[in-house]
Amino acid sequence: MSATTFAKDDVRMLLTMSFLQVRKGSQLYEKGDFAQAGSLYEKSLEIRRQHLGENHRVTAASHHTIATVYERTGQLAKALSHYEKSLEIKRLILSDNHPELVPAYVAVADAQAQLADLPRALELLQKGLAVQRASSGDSSPATASTYASLSAIYTIMRFFPSAVECLETALQIRQTELGQHHADTIGTYSSLWQLFRTMGDLNSALQMLEVEIALREATTPKDPAVLPDLHYNAAVMFQKLGDVKAAYDHLGHAHALWSETLGRGDPKVKELERAIRKLKSAAKKAGAAASASSAVK
Repeated sequence: MSATTFAKDDVRMLLTMSFLQVRKGSQLYEKGDFAQAGSLYEKSLEIRRQHLGENHRVTAASHHTIATVYERTGQLAKALSHYEKSLEIKRLILSDNHPELVPAYVAVADAQAQLADLPRALELLQKGLAVQRASSGDSSPATASTYASLSAIYTIMRFFPSAVECLETALQIRQTELGQHHADTIGTYSSLWQLFRTMGDLNSALQMLEVEIALREATTPKDPAVLPDLHYNAAVMFQKLGDVKAAYDHLGHAHALWSETLGRGDPKVKELERAIRKLKSAAKKAGAAASASSAVK
């Protein structure tokens, strides 16, 4: 057997070892042993860089995997460095509109956003969206996800009209492609009402929130942890708008759901009962004042 054959066999063995290191690292990552997982990922990267080259698709994947460990452990600068290296390699070896570029752009943008470089994060997400639309089309669920990511950045930057526009586009795509009752569609309604609430537009927030409540109540099985919180949020907003009856109704729904899941003696349930009594008292006073005003007229 020639020396060349031995060399090829050695390389093949090393690359197999690299694959096994990644697999073992993934198992450790799932168990929360990020230090050991990261160590194995780094060893795998070195093998791949040496025997596949720096500008190889598999090497790019290794950089991305290492970045997830650094991000998970809060080492954002190191995570960003590896995410950027992964993106750089992919941009060199893939076509401009290749769909694999999208998660690379999103990963770098997310790390930039966490490091508070919002303009850079926005720029990268916009590039990712352009690639997404070119590769997957304007009505792909994946495109909707990129619009939702853009909305989150616009919200942090307080560019609220752009944030709303992106979320409404995501909602339209998800309604059409996934259906009204899909989890991603429901989640988009949730993001919209929270955005409108942040903007101070409580009427629009309530419109979106009540759709979310209706969809979640129609879902089987119902999520007992989410619905009471939604009803409570609706009650708070209706009370701010002066609609005491609607607020009282939603508090009643929240109380019934929390009593069922937590028990009548739970402090949260007791606190809600006090809020209901207080609201009921305020409603009676408001009714009495309205009757007196009517009588004067």
